[in-house]
Amino acid sequence: MREGGLLENKMNIFANQNCLSSARETIKTLTPDDLKNISKLKVIEKLNSVIGNDSSAGAGTNGDRAEALALKASIYRLGVIEAEKSETVKVKESTPATTGTQTKKTTETPSKTTNPLLAITADQIATIMAANPKCDCGSNCDEYAKYISTYSAQYGIDDPLRILAIMIQESGCKYNAHSSSGSYGLMQINGVSFNDVCKNELSSESGGNFPNSIFGSENVEQNIECGIEILKAKYMEYHNGVERSQSWIKNDKFRNIVNPCITYNGYGSYTKWDAALRAYNGWGCGTGADVHYVEKVNKIFSQLKIKSTSVSA
Repeated sequence: MREGGLLENKMNIFANQNCLSSARETIKTLTPDDLKNISKLKVIEKLNSVIGNDSSAGAGTNGDRAEALALKASIYRLGVIEAEKSETVKVKESTPATTGTQTKKTTETPSKTTNPLLAITADQIATIMAANPKCDCGSNCDEYAKYISTYSAQYGIDDPLRILAIMIQESGCKYNAHSSSGSYGLMQINGVSFNDVCKNELSSESGGNFPNSIFGSENVEQNIECGIEILKAKYMEYHNGVERSQSWIKNDKFRNIVNPCITYNGYGSYTKWDAALRAYNGWGCGTGADVHYVEKVNKIFSQLKIKSTSVSA
């Protein structure tokens, strides 16, 4: 087993917000023995201090926060899924916590695992999907539901049915959906969002770039995870409202594009998950923009919630 001092030297890069982009190479070299000591080194707490929120004193830039979320996911994939299930809920509340528990990888999560954020199982989600005429998941409902449940818990999404609502709105649960605007798969990932949030991790895993890493029947897990990760990154950026975001404050081009949408389309009223949804679809309101996207997804979400009350485990 490696000495704790060696591992600490190996992982102290996490203490420096300016070195986040280099941390991925460090993660790749971790051994099972290293993983046992992660909680002792408070690595997750260091990442949480970077994630923070728009108003937290120690929070990093928007790019740092998105990178830190991705780094946490990398660590969890290596064998600390139980840690993230309890810890990511606290991230949403800006209360860091860690644990050193190890479990199997996410792809081996039993279908009956209960999402810790909501008393609903992956089996229940699959039943709701199969019964919804707008969700064309066919024989893949169980698989999609498992990934929705697993990654909603991992990234601290308040309700996995919100992810299902996005999937229904975006693709009708068709894994091979491809829009003329260049969005792909179940969660309709576009190149900009992929590069901003998911590129480093998913490209290295599947050996390709956009859209190879998130498109096709063999990449449905990556597509769902990437979509969920993007939504959480948008929540972290815009949950206090677009006018309080760093993009609004620091980016004149962004502000000029969105300002008319605030005036004429009410975008300024969106906060929390509504703001995340608006950002997921895009803040623009020009020709071709779906200015009612948030309301459409929320309508589907409300219908799914009603259905969930009648679905037994």
